[in-house]
Amino acid sequence: MSADESLAAAREDLPPAPPEPISDASLIDDATWNDEPVQARRVVVIVGEARSRGYWSEHLVGQQRNAIEVKTHRRERFFLDDDGGVGERKVTSGDWREPYALLPVQRILGTRSA
Repeated sequence: MSADESLAAAREDLPPAPPEPISDASLIDDATWNDEPVQARRVVVIVGEARSRGYWSEHLVGQQRNAIEVKTHRRERFFLDDDGGVGERKVTSGDWREPYALLPVQRILGTRSA
């Protein structure tokens, strides 16, 4: 066995390295939905097809838009429109009366910082 093969075999016996801490400026700290903690991040999306005729986002289909991606502990995933910061305020204010708009998404283009 060569030195390279020996080193490779020794590495296979090592436990996996711990994951590196996530440092992503797109993540929103202390986000909640219905008084429950959620994972939320700032994203840029392409707006998808409207849920029904006359839906508020119907005129935005195919356009780029800022959004908040929300993932709950129940494995629900949805997007809030974040025009003017309204989506982020909804997940950080803790106020159920804060207005919001669900946004149908065709695809995520990327993340964005605050």
